[in-house]
Formats: sequence, structure tokens, C-alpha cells
Amino acid sequence: MILRFSLQPESLAAKADDITVVIQNAYPDAQVAVEDMLGVVSVTLPTNADVMAGDQICQLLAEKGIFVKRVEDHSLLPIGTVKRPSSPPKRRTVSLFAFIATVVALVLVFSMALGLVINLFSRANTLGTGDQEGEDYASKIALIDAIFEQYSLYDTNGQLLLDEMLKAYAAATGDRYATYYTEEEYQELLAENSGTIVGIGITTMEDAEYHDILVVDVLPNSPAMEAGLLPGDRIISIGDGDNQKQVAEVGYSLAVGLLRGEAGSTAVFSVVRNGAELAFSVVRAEVTLRSVSGRVCETDHTVGYVRITGFDTVTPRQFKEVMNDLIGKGCDHFVFDVRSNPGGDLKSINAILSYFLQNGETILSTVKKDGSTTVYKVAAASYTGDYADCSVSAEEIGMYRGYPMAVLTNGYTASAAELFTAVLKDYGLATVVGETTYGKGILQGVYGLAQWGFQGAIKLTTGYYNPPSGVNYDGVGIKPHAQVSLSEAALSKNLYLLSESEDDQLKTAINYITEQN
Repeated sequence: MILRFSLQPESLAAKADDITVVIQNAYPDAQVAVEDMLGVVSVTLPTNADVMAGDQICQLLAEKGIFVKRVEDHSLLPIGTVKRPSSPPKRRTVSLFAFIATVVALVLVFSMALGLVINLFSRANTLGTGDQEGEDYASKIALIDAIFEQYSLYDTNGQLLLDEMLKAYAAATGDRYATYYTEEEYQELLAENSGTIVGIGITTMEDAEYHDILVVDVLPNSPAMEAGLLPGDRIISIGDGDNQKQVAEVGYSLAVGLLRGEAGSTAVFSVVRNGAELAFSVVRAEVTLRSVSGRVCETDHTVGYVRITGFDTVTPRQFKEVMNDLIGKGCDHFVFDVRSNPGGDLKSINAILSYFLQNGETILSTVKKDGSTTVYKVAAASYTGDYADCSVSAEEIGMYRGYPMAVLTNGYTASAAELFTAVLKDYGLATVVGETTYGKGILQGVYGLAQWGFQGAIKLTTGYYNPPSGVNYDGVGIKPHAQVSLSEAALSKNLYLLSESEDDQLKTAINYITEQN
């Protein structure tokens, strides 16, 4: 339990050491926090401590000439848990010191780990990485927290406050890619990057016309495939009976969240297919995401079409499987579609580019804030665990180099997908067809906080990355060899559901690699 005692701030500052000694002599396991700005002493005792401990501490301190006043008791609850009284007014149940200490410790430990602080203690209470002086933010947070504790009608949730504060911190840095992840969000991110999730096994996007959930892909061997769900199906509602929610009413993001759940639970929803409404009941399970798919082109059976929707840790394995399957079917020309591909993992893209380059050739270089440069070159690599599929054997280096190739891009081709495009372009291995890419030539790092004793993770931009040419394209993008836009009719449809005859960019790419090679 937590006991709190008040004293005049000026008296507390002078007697803080004596107070701590008295309390810890009586209760060796006690944790004492002195908040002298507020004139408060917080004492954390084991949950089985004597209920009269508060009175005893007051008496022991009085014997030393230190007169304190007992403040309302608080049960020691995990941060984020709220004790709910039977009637208002509601009171806080989160330890002020625990909240502030967590914020301060997180910033300090993370700063120290990243090497951003020259003298840790000289600036322990200021924010930012610049030279300007800031406010004593720990005290300011404590003050605002104390005002809410004293006057607010409502309970406050310590974990929610902390999470939102750190999310706001990331947003306020000006780094548009910086994000704070809660532990739950971080685990979801890791699962997606590893290529496995729990769900029904579909890839979706928001339907621009109806604002429903449009199914753009159904993963192999997934619950959705077994249930008969098809690309092009439009999910219009989730749940049944009184629990039914219309997707257009609750919004795409919330509706997608409702489709998720624990393995073994059931997702109930309705779809529209060819004007007819169909009901589905699908048991969720762990499924492997598919970031690579392919087919033999309809107009020329020597051309293999390979779509890459992202670069996660299983993408290299899936890429090899698709390529080898198409080669086995007689394809010796390839179109790689990275339109609307947002990027992904550095090891993943390095592995895939190794299949096209020669040993020792430069894939990319990174430049950090201090000007230090790291060059990544093609070489055999062996990984275990989540990155096992990013391993590259000596025999795999350059194995797809000799084929005539084209790359399809648009304004949403970004990050690792741009690097894929730039490398093949710089080495003269592929014709780029479509539109200028997004222009993201900066690198992010995700730092899990568990190694420093905290939950969650922080993502931030750590440097620039340059393609083999050395010309950074951040904010500029990569221009295609052949500038081709989709027709208005094609733009009105989902990119992933376009037929070959409707896709002018794909048709142009096929013509380039078959006529010029």
C-alpha cells in the first residue's frame, strides 16, 4: 500500500533525509519518495503491512520533532488500473510519484541508450536535443498532475496518461515517422514484421465509394480461404443481432479492429458479392501474411508478373518461391509491381536485392546525424529466428540477374520499395514504368524498451539512406524511364483488382521487356 504525508515544502526540504531514515528504520522494506515541491512524502509498503502503519509513522516522526499530516490512503494498484468508488466524487488511484518517476526514467534511460545526452544529470529535467534551455518538465508535470488530483471530478488513468504523453512527444518532435508504441501495439508490429498474425487471413483496404472493407487478397491456407471469401468481396457489417455494426457507420479502422481477435474465437460478418449479401462465420487462427504473389501474364506467357506488397521478414522466401514457380512455367521476362508498396525491413530488402546483384556490389549506404556512413554490400548472410528467411547463400547471389525486367511504380511506392526500384535502375537491370515514387529516402529504427525495463517501443528517423548512385531521393522520388498513368476508368477501381487489359502501366512494361529484349 501507499501512504502519503504532507508537510510545509520548506520544512520538508530541510528534513527529507531525517524523514527517510526514521521511516526505513521502522520499515526496512519501505520505499520513500520525497516530493518537496508539493510538500508530500510518499511511502510504499508491502501490501501485508499493518493497517496502523500510517499512525505509527506519524508518531515516530513526531518523536523526532517532525510533525506531518496524514493524506488519504491509496491502495497500491498497477499503473493504469482505476479503483472505482461506489459514488462520486471520484478520486485518483495512481501514485503521483510512480507516474512522474516512470516518465522521467523513460526519457533518461532512452536518452542515455541512444547517446543523445552529453551530461545526463546536468539536463535531467529539460526536454529536447537542441541547445536551448527548457522548463523543468518533471516539476511541471508533477504540478499539473497534482492539480488534477486535488480538483478533478474524475479519475485519471496513469497508463493512458503516460501512453498519450509519449505519443504526443513523438508527434511533437517534427519527425513525421516517429511513433511511440504501447506494448500491445509493439507486439502487433513485431507479428506483422515476422509475417504472422492472428485473424481470418485477408488483406483489406477501405472502399473509396462505399467506405466499407474491401477484400483485396485472401491468404492461402487461411480460415477466410476455407470459408470461401474472395478478393473483391465488400465487408459491410460485423457481428450479428444487437451486436451488429455497419462498417460505414463505425469507420474503416474500428471495423478492421472488430475483425481481429484471439485464435479460436469467431468473426461474424456480412459481405456484398455481385450485388448479393452473404453471411460468414469464420474461426480466427494464426496465419502467414503474403507479401509476394505472381502469375503468368495473359498476353505473353513468357512474362511473369510478380506483385510485392511489402518487405517483411518472410518476403525473401516468398519471393523465391514465386520466382522459381514462374520460371518453372516457362517465364523468362519479369514485371515486378511495387505500386503502393510502403516499404519494410532492411534485412528483407537486402536479401531480395542480393538475388539480382553480384557479390561485393553496393546495395545502399546510410548516413547518420553525426555524418558517419555505413555501406551495405552484397554478401552471403545467415540468420536465425524471425530473420531466418532473410538468409542468403553464396549460390543465391545474382541468381535472377540475367532476366529482362521492368518495375511498376506509382506515387505510393515508398521506402524499401523505392530502394528496390533505385538499385535495379542504377545497375541498369530493369526498366522503370509508371509514375514518380513517393520520395522517402530516410531510415527509421524501432527500439524496444524492454531491455531498459519498460514496456512498449519507440520508432524514430535515424538517418538517410542512399542507393548505389549515391543520390538521395528523399522528398524527390524516383522518376521512371517510361512515364505512364492509369486511365480514369482504371483509377476508379481498386489497383489490386485491375485486369491486365485495364492496366496501361502493366501493358507498357510488358511491351518494353518483350520488344527490347
